[in-house]
Amino acid sequence: MFHRIVVAVDGSAHAAAALKQAIDIAWAQQASLTLITAWQPFNYAYAGAGMGLAPPIEDGQAVTAGIKADARLVLDAAAKTVPAEISVEAHLLEGHPTEVILEAVHNGAHDLIAICSRGRGGISTLLLGIVTHRLIQHSAVPSLVVHLPPPSRASTP
Repeated sequence: MFHRIVVAVDGSAHAAAALKQAIDIAWAQQASLTLITAWQPFNYAYAGAGMGLAPPIEDGQAVTAGIKADARLVLDAAAKTVPAEISVEAHLLEGHPTEVILEAVHNGAHDLIAICSRGRGGISTLLLGIVTHRLIQHSAVPSLVVHLPPPSRASTP
């Protein structure tokens, strides 16, 4: 039986599916949810600047503020989908997703992680796939990895 479930949310349809599954489990087992959105400050070196891959960005602090604000919007939107009957906490955490999720699981005495199989698309899909893999490998508690159902295919006569 699960009592405290961590759910990683990133605004993707995959993360919404993981949250829906976690809500169902929490409802059935009278468990609480902890929603986590991890964000990382803008890193000029990774933007490709100086290597001719991206135009220079004048204000890295403004970009970082935008990243954090977007992450807050994602977290707040996810929290609003949780029924009032389910106890929920929402945490916006700075750092690498794997590290902050594992720390939250340990510090909060959680007993299940619900995470999607992949994220928002493009490079973030690759990164969240890596996060999911690392969580499965390093977590001391079970991980529920949720996939989106395949698109329905219309049968052809």
